[in-house]
Amino acid sequence: MPMTASTFAPALALVTVLTAALAAVPSCAATADAEEGMHVEPGLWKTRTELTMPMLPQPRVQTQEQCLRRSELDAETFAREPEGDCRITDRELAPDRMRWRMECTSDGQTTVGEGRMRSSGDTVEGELVLTSRVGGREFTVESTWTSERVGPCP
Repeated sequence: MPMTASTFAPALALVTVLTAALAAVPSCAATADAEEGMHVEPGLWKTRTELTMPMLPQPRVQTQEQCLRRSELDAETFAREPEGDCRITDRELAPDRMRWRMECTSDGQTTVGEGRMRSSGDTVEGELVLTSRVGGREFTVESTWTSERVGPCP
């Protein structure tokens, strides 16, 4: 099935869902307290995210920095559901890794995904794969990221 305006517009909605889901990922990783799950050190973190999807001629790459303070690294914050139209349906947590399944709904389309992360305390790497049916066609969007603590917060 060729890509037309009627299939491309809903696919862009999928990108919006993915963007919202990915926005929660660094916080999701960082908010797991060492006593309760994945170990992540507070400080200034630099994250490189690469997004791959069928309608993009090449991966979309984004780099951002975020300050994570000790007060943000607690189990209560981690236990919250993500904001927006996404919810976590399954989650496994260990001191050096995390795995989860999620479901997002936007404009009547349901997207399901599975993610995983690994942490050494000063580095985090992970991936998220989302699948959605848009305009009678199934799309898979993959995102990978690497984060490293670059120092203390300013």
